[in-house]
Amino acid sequence: RESIRQRLPLIVNGPADDVNRMTRIKEELEELGYSTMMVFVNTTNEISKDRNEKLTKTILESVRHDKWQQSQKNKEVYSEKFNNFICFDNNDSLVEIEEEITDVYQKLNMICLSKFNYLLCASKYTLNQCKFF
Repeated sequence: RESIRQRLPLIVNGPADDVNRMTRIKEELEELGYSTMMVFVNTTNEISKDRNEKLTKTILESVRHDKWQQSQKNKEVYSEKFNNFICFDNNDSLVEIEEEITDVYQKLNMICLSKFNYLLCASKYTLNQCKFF
């Protein structure tokens, strides 16, 4: 709340499967004068399943699959709703995608420094879980 009051940059890590919730957050922040963008962190179904199984606190496979599937359907909706939309492929290991992470990080920094003060990120496995932010 303090960040919003001071109009500081924000990163929202939200559920990509809930397009209504993410759209509501986007619209509310835009009403407050924030500019928005989305980084959609994408994985294959197999990678999502594998990563869920490795977590100490997993979700049921049927729930995970439904959320992953809905997120995939919502990807196109997000790309239409956000003028600034980046889809990041997070299927490989951190070592293998290090260069891509750096590229996205530099793009986000440039955007943040130029005109954006709000980032909206949605995915089960977000870039900040890859030590991106």
